[in-house]
Amino acid sequence: MYRFLILLLVIWGLSGCESRTQKPLKIAANQWVGYTPLFYANEMGWLEEDGFTLKFVSALSESLNLFHTRSVDIMTSTQYEYMQARRENDHVVPVILFDRSNGGDMILSNTTLDVIKHAPKIDVYLEQESINTVLLNDFIRKYHIPHERLQVHETNPFDLKSFMPTKEPMLIVTYAPYDVKLLAHGFHVIDSTRTMQTLLVVDFLCADSTLVAQEQKRFKKLKAHIDRAIEVSQTDPKHYFDVVVPYLQEKDFHHFKEELSAIEWINHPTSMLLKKLQEHHIETGSVVP
Repeated sequence: MYRFLILLLVIWGLSGCESRTQKPLKIAANQWVGYTPLFYANEMGWLEEDGFTLKFVSALSESLNLFHTRSVDIMTSTQYEYMQARRENDHVVPVILFDRSNGGDMILSNTTLDVIKHAPKIDVYLEQESINTVLLNDFIRKYHIPHERLQVHETNPFDLKSFMPTKEPMLIVTYAPYDVKLLAHGFHVIDSTRTMQTLLVVDFLCADSTLVAQEQKRFKKLKAHIDRAIEVSQTDPKHYFDVVVPYLQEKDFHHFKEELSAIEWINHPTSMLLKKLQEHHIETGSVVP
């Protein structure tokens, strides 16, 4: 009996040491509504429970920079940041899928589409090292607007909220929640991922494939936390909002529900979606189902 008790104490002690000594895995994420499951999991203590920490950033490009410099182990990403990361490390893979943008990425303007199409000069404001560049290129290709007519200005999305319409034609390429203040200032949506049918914008977590292989159990636990958070967002959105609101730029529940309606959760991807991702040169072999 005593031997059995001693054995239990030894096993408990070893497991305790393992949980205390496991390397914390750092995740970079910004305010995009599709990443709020991470915020919910963080607030509920689930991330810390399995050795994950959250690095909150203001832009996707900042996530990419932190990932490049190995300041974080995992980054939230669209396919744009993913492709940029693979230029330096071709072992970077998507590991957990979040959402597909369905209106959450948009192009705003202070004037009409007809004016934009014929304007000799257009001031464009966007975060250039992000999916916003892809969105802009798709837009000008769709409406046959020569790139030479664009005056492009690099702008952090967090700074866009103070922008006001001018007399000159303007385009602002952004994403929720950074659109709320701009809409209140008089800008309006002239195109988005809801109407740009040829454009696929998806959000996911990326990591080095070696890390993914080494930490499969932890990534599966993280996926379970994300699934659980997404389920709460659907069954009790007000509670979900109350938990994640410290991370949000806008503190209004009505706006938050609109942002949720502008994405489609893809945390349980269909075979058709996975095939579509592969057609867009996005690896899916390491995606946790």
